[in-house]
Amino acid sequence: MSLYLLKWLRKAISFQGSAKDSTSTCADAVPMFVSNVRHAQPFVAADHSEVRLLVDRLNVGIASVSLAHATVAAGSETVWHCLENTDEIYFVLSGSGLVFVGSETRAVGSGDTVWIPAGVPQKIRNLGRDPLVFLCACGPAYAPECDKRQVRP
Repeated sequence: MSLYLLKWLRKAISFQGSAKDSTSTCADAVPMFVSNVRHAQPFVAADHSEVRLLVDRLNVGIASVSLAHATVAAGSETVWHCLENTDEIYFVLSGSGLVFVGSETRAVGSGDTVWIPAGVPQKIRNLGRDPLVFLCACGPAYAPECDKRQVRP
């Protein structure tokens, strides 16, 4: 396990341990938010994938995490890019492809989860005839200014 991953896990565990215990009272001041991918407005992201923001800084105001639905068309791929100071997790819903993270390449398909450390160059290529569809979680929440184009690592 990489040193970076160990540090990230340690940070996540310490955050979890600092949360209120289940016997304490939680505030009701913040309403629940529900979004549906069918109602989210699609746009083409800087990496050339089609993205629908589900939970993010704009619709909820949350800064710690965001969730998006992304699609890479058949025969397409995103451009090399990295997210500065933002970890990213992909969960593949359908399709098949290759994920490039730094100098590593892995085949992915439905049900696979990929962790992409902050600042590491990445791209994803659709190898199939159908769209490659995945959920993308970012922590802290995605912000356009963190998305930097990269040349191949």
